[in-house]
Amino acid sequence: MKLISLFLLLSGAARAQECGSVPDALTDLNDVVGAFYTGAEGVAAYCPDDLSTALDLNAADQIAAGMNTEGRAQASEQIANAAKALGTGQDQALANAAALLDALYGAELEDGGGAEDMLTQIHGLADMSSNANLHRQIGLNLWRRGAKDDQSTTLIQQILPEKPDYSRIFKDGRNEVQMVLRTGYDGFKHSYFEKVFRGVGAEVETIVPGEEMMVRYTVQPDDPSLEPVTWFIDIIDSDSDSHLKDVKDADLPVSMYGYHSNLGTALDESLALRPDGGELSTDFFWVDACKSKVFASQLSKAYPMAHFVYTRDAEYFVDMPVSLERGLVALANQYDYDQMERLVGAGGAWKSKNYIFPNNSEKFAYQDQDGDGIADAEDRLFNFDQGAQDLYPNGEKASRAVHIANTYMGYSAVFTGVEDAYRPDGIFDGEPGGALTRIETRKDAYGNTKHFVAVSDEMLKMDQSQYTASIAAEMTQHWGQQQGWSAETTQAVAFLTGTAVYGVWHGAGYADYQATYYPQKTYRSYEAAHYLSDEDFVTSKGVASFIRDNRR
Repeated sequence: MKLISLFLLLSGAARAQECGSVPDALTDLNDVVGAFYTGAEGVAAYCPDDLSTALDLNAADQIAAGMNTEGRAQASEQIANAAKALGTGQDQALANAAALLDALYGAELEDGGGAEDMLTQIHGLADMSSNANLHRQIGLNLWRRGAKDDQSTTLIQQILPEKPDYSRIFKDGRNEVQMVLRTGYDGFKHSYFEKVFRGVGAEVETIVPGEEMMVRYTVQPDDPSLEPVTWFIDIIDSDSDSHLKDVKDADLPVSMYGYHSNLGTALDESLALRPDGGELSTDFFWVDACKSKVFASQLSKAYPMAHFVYTRDAEYFVDMPVSLERGLVALANQYDYDQMERLVGAGGAWKSKNYIFPNNSEKFAYQDQDGDGIADAEDRLFNFDQGAQDLYPNGEKASRAVHIANTYMGYSAVFTGVEDAYRPDGIFDGEPGGALTRIETRKDAYGNTKHFVAVSDEMLKMDQSQYTASIAAEMTQHWGQQQGWSAETTQAVAFLTGTAVYGVWHGAGYADYQATYYPQKTYRSYEAAHYLSDEDFVTSKGVASFIRDNRR
């Protein structure tokens, strides 16, 4: 049977095709198209019998906005009925239905309507499926729309939990809890775990000097009705492929990674070898590394129900045992996340507001659950078909590159106010030799003005170092133009920002990168890196020196 994707009905006339019989479960879709996509000629001839084909949500929003309340109510009912007729197992069809219902719901809210009927249809769609990612997407859409009813709140709290899963941590009333902290050599050398825990009366035993220690820490909760909790903390110098091995362990409900971030690559090996079947894991996992928000996308994809704590900015080794100890006190008291954040912030860490707890929607700006290169905060449609690389050539690469470029720019002294000013915005079908990025400035889901970076699929054919450096350079060029920098300064800073990426990864493609962003003179990677700081970041002094040397 020949099918036509629904987005063609939105984008103009399509060729009539010879249709086979419409499956019984999809017979309502003729009515759906007729009601929702008004103006489509010869509805039956378009074979609208596949709800899982691609959608153009911008066009859907326009059409929904042009309908009246009665039309929206009718369309939402028909879409919901068609989706329900499909039954479970049709993940993409249900995700598309959820996106269309969101378009109708949003248009009705925009017109000042109550939209109760549309909300009922959205809830019904969630009720009929047990797919965690579909539930998550529906919850995201309701969060974005500001839904406050009880059922919406339940769905939203699945992705923004108010408190840890204490039924997991203190299963069957246990009050002796095992946890593991995996770190590295620097963690043992600089973190002072022994000093901090001995300071609060804990017992500390060295198992292997510099490689493993065991801490026994008993916490008496403030609430006298709660039993004392004894934590048995195994602190291990861990290999890079085993940092996540404890997730899902029935006897280890709490874990922590406390080591370097390496620009979001430090957990790559562990993620590749992570325990399978973690979709429903509700483990509590503290990701204590510099700007560990760069891990958010991969971790949430691997364990969508887990409770991760991320850092916004740099995290010094000496802060790790402080935040951990305060976190364990909060868990023993069975605090919610707001209470935990206040307690941890009072624990003496260098930056008290450095942690993104699981109830903070800020995490959605860094997560890209379906890997299409669009941050979840802005993404209204879950793409289950990520195996189709012709559609989404690993958008995770683009998301990560934008966040890494944010990191370089945020740390560098040349930039002011740039931290997280840029957000990933998906992949576009580029041309060889054409534009590598498209940057658009608009409000984000939180109401803040941001620069959204869409990336050409041509760029993602490059080596990791080259495409990350190129995105960093393009973002820098955009920033310089926005700030009114001279063309000379903008080009110099952009080239050096990308060079900083090579200073860390030493990957392939440097000659091509330089030919694109600084063709005036040939620099080897290590020669250009001479103008960077010891931490591989761009400084005003380095830029001035670079420009001076190139004016000779």
